[in-house]
Amino acid sequence: MNLNLPKNRRRSLAQRAALIAAGVVGALVALVAVAVGGTLLALRTDWGGERLRRQVVSRVNAQIQGNLEIKRVSFGGNRLVVWGVALRDPEGQMVAQIARTEVDLSLGRVLHKEIRLTAVEIENPVLDLISGEQGLNLSRAIAPQKPTKKKPTAPSPRTTKEGWVIRLDRFALTDGELALATAQADSRDTKVHFSELHLTVSLRYATGNGALDLTLKLDGDNQLVPGHPLRLALAASAHGDVYRFDGDGALLGGSIRAHGTVDAHQLANADAVIALAIPRQALAGQQWGPFGIDATAHPSAPPTLNALLAMPGLELAARTRERDGDGKGDNTGPSSSAPWIDGWLTVADLSLTGRALQALSGSAAVPKLAGHGELTFALDQPAA
Repeated sequence: MNLNLPKNRRRSLAQRAALIAAGVVGALVALVAVAVGGTLLALRTDWGGERLRRQVVSRVNAQIQGNLEIKRVSFGGNRLVVWGVALRDPEGQMVAQIARTEVDLSLGRVLHKEIRLTAVEIENPVLDLISGEQGLNLSRAIAPQKPTKKKPTAPSPRTTKEGWVIRLDRFALTDGELALATAQADSRDTKVHFSELHLTVSLRYATGNGALDLTLKLDGDNQLVPGHPLRLALAASAHGDVYRFDGDGALLGGSIRAHGTVDAHQLANADAVIALAIPRQALAGQQWGPFGIDATAHPSAPPTLNALLAMPGLELAARTRERDGDGKGDNTGPSSSAPWIDGWLTVADLSLTGRALQALSGSAAVPKLAGHGELTFALDQPAA
C-alpha cells in the first residue's frame, strides 16, 4: 500500500487506519459472539472456521457497496485468527489489506460486565486512500448499499456507575503502510506516504460514567520527506469532569507537546501547556505554514496564547496581552490580571486558498473562493 501524506495528516491517517483495522476485528468478534451459542466446539474445527468465514464475508458484503475478502479464519475458544483480509471499492480497486490479525479474548469477563481483549495483533496492514471526483475510495467501499435513516437518540443519562467496561490490554499494529493520493482523470498525485508504521495502544472505557484511560505510541517513516519521521506518545484519562493528558511527538518536520490537567467545573485552576511548531513547507504545489501554537494555563497566572496559522492566500494570528489599568491595552497604566486576546486575519488572495485546498484534497467539491482584505479582532475578559 502506498502512503504519501504530510506529517501531521500522517498521524491522523495512521490512527484512522488503526481504527479501521480495529473495526474489522470488532465486527468479526461480534459475529463470533452471535454465532457461538452452543457451537463452540464446532467453531474450533477447520469446518467451523470456514463456515464462520463465509458468514462474515456474506453478511458484510450484503451491507456495503464495496467488497470484503477473507482467506481464512481460525477460532480456538479464547483466540480468533484471521488471514488475508482485503477491502475493495465498488470498482474493484484495492483499498485496504491486512496480512494477519490475531485477537485474544477473555470470554469469562463477560459475567462481570466486562468485554476484555487481552491482545490484538495486526500484521502488515496497508491502507491506500485515493480522493477523486467521486469522493474518498474508502468511504465508497464501506458505504451502505441501502442508506438508512438515523433515528434521533436521546443522550444517555450520566451515572456514577461504570456499567459495562470495554478493556483492551494491548493493541499492536506492526509494519503498516499508509498512502493518501488525489486522482484526476488518468493522473495520480501522492500527498502522503508513511511506511514502517508501528502502533501500540491500551485502553479502558466504562460505558456508564464515561471513565477513560488511554495510552498510545505511534512511529513511522515518511517516504515523501525522508528524515522527518512520524512519532507520537500519548497518555490521557477522563474521570468525571477531570481530564488529564500528556503527549509528545514529531510531525511534518516539527514538534508537538501537550501536558495538563483540566477540571470542567474549575477552569480557573487549569494547569496545561500546549505547544505546536510546524515549519513552512511545500504541499501539493503550494507553500503551507508555518503553524505555531503556544498556549499556557496555570492557577497562579492568567492564561496565555500566541498562535500563527499560515496557508496559501491567508494568515491568521492571535495573542494575549495584559490589559492596563485604564482598559486601553497600551501598557501605560497599572496592569490587571485579566488577559485579553487580539488578533488579525490577513487575506491576500482567497482564490489561491480555494485552489490550494482543492489541490490538497483532490476534490472538485471545494467551492470557488475569491476576495482579499484584513480583519482585526479582540476578545476581552472583564477584570475581576
